[in-house]
Amino acid sequence: KQTMAECEAAGHMAARNVEIIVGTYEEFIIGYQLTVQKDGKVSLTQSFTDHSHTGSVRKIAISGKFLISGGSDEILRIFNLSSRFEVGTIMEHKGTITDLVFHGSQYLFSTAEDGNICIFSRGKWECEKTLKAHVGGVTSFAVHPTGKLALSVGKDKSLRTWNLIKGRRAFITNLKTVADSVHWSPPGTHYLVVKGSCVDVYEVSLGQVVHSVDFKEKVTSLIFIMDDIIAVGGDGKNICLYDITTKLELVQWDAHTMRIKSLRVIPRVATEDLWLVSASSDGTIKVWNIELLSLSSAPKLLGEVNTSCRIICMDIYLPQQKMPVSNVEKAVGYELENKTQANGSSEESVKQKKKKKLKKPLNQETNEGLPIKKKKLKKPLNQETNGLPIKKKKLKEPLNQETNEESPVKKKKLKKPLNQETNEESPVKKKKLKKPLNQETNEESPVKKKKLKKPLNQETNEESPVKKKKLKKPLNQETNEESPVKKKKLKKPLNQETNEGSPVKKKNKLL
Repeated sequence: KQTMAECEAAGHMAARNVEIIVGTYEEFIIGYQLTVQKDGKVSLTQSFTDHSHTGSVRKIAISGKFLISGGSDEILRIFNLSSRFEVGTIMEHKGTITDLVFHGSQYLFSTAEDGNICIFSRGKWECEKTLKAHVGGVTSFAVHPTGKLALSVGKDKSLRTWNLIKGRRAFITNLKTVADSVHWSPPGTHYLVVKGSCVDVYEVSLGQVVHSVDFKEKVTSLIFIMDDIIAVGGDGKNICLYDITTKLELVQWDAHTMRIKSLRVIPRVATEDLWLVSASSDGTIKVWNIELLSLSSAPKLLGEVNTSCRIICMDIYLPQQKMPVSNVEKAVGYELENKTQANGSSEESVKQKKKKKLKKPLNQETNEGLPIKKKKLKKPLNQETNGLPIKKKKLKEPLNQETNEESPVKKKKLKKPLNQETNEESPVKKKKLKKPLNQETNEESPVKKKKLKKPLNQETNEESPVKKKKLKKPLNQETNEESPVKKKKLKKPLNQETNEGSPVKKKNKLL
């Protein structure tokens, strides 16, 4: 038989429309609607399928109506779960997305193999700050419940603490091995660092490891189900509940046939139990009912579904719904309205309702109902007269410092310099004097030296230079006259015996 608590829980969960969303190795995002049956068990029905990524979907994060997914294609995709549409994409990383974390309803943190941590504002989806965190890539990121601190682990074998108020690194802790993930406890007094099969428990007040737990197999998923109790899943097929304060293992049960990739908790539907959702590489999603009063007993399986895909990540979508007003509240409200009408104070009640709609402050001097529109006064008031504001932004020209009058001197229009000798406003146009002055007479008619291309005669120093370039024939060295001997035309050699100009024709005599 079904107890009253189970009946109330079933009705409450049916009204909330819980949806389980997973990301797969086959590049799909799949949603499953959770429905509570009459016998207390649940059924999972596929609600949507999306194939927006070009690589495997590595992480999913949900806050309010927004779902963010990141994959090996280095892209973040934003979905509106209420309208079931994709609203945008983010391309800030240059590596596979490794973690996505929401803090409240304001910020989103994303990490990737490029070693950076990007901080986005929710709604605008603009990157407000990028933190260079780890060399080789960031493996996991966790934000303190207060939102003031954060922890990150990476492939450089370090644990880094971040001051989110100042937006910079606080200190570094060297680890001997690469850490797989880091987790904050709900009260924020402890944090856990997962390294292979071991889990190190740190206490914030001491800043060091309190104790370590070896689960004999690689830990792939971990979540707090209470302030000091964790649920751990690994490469095996079991899920373990462990108490970090008493250092005792509470229960362990056979859950899946392959490694467990993700664990999530559906918020309490009753004070005596909670629901734990597990997703495995075997493609199955299972919902477990854990009784908080008897944690040492194995939980009960409420329902499961086979996705036929290799699941990598998972998250829970809880749509926010307005709670219906009970009949008692309606009756009380009806009686109050009748009493006010009977006493004749209905007008006052109407005025009280209207006061809530007055978002503008009242006038403090007269205390009247007409508010002062302070937000529209974008110009500062004159502090001396406290009257109309001076339009200071329109005074682009400076005042005259000598007379202190409102007609400023337009200095910007005086592009020509003043004459230094007469100090008059008609400046000398020095820029137009392209010819140099005559240094001897110091007159304005300069000598055109550039046009004198012929050199002067060095003997007479006159302006009619000797045209040496036209003398192509050499002078006669004996007479030093201008009629040179035309040696080039003498093609026949001289007679060596007589040394005369008529050479002996030796070739004819031989013939």
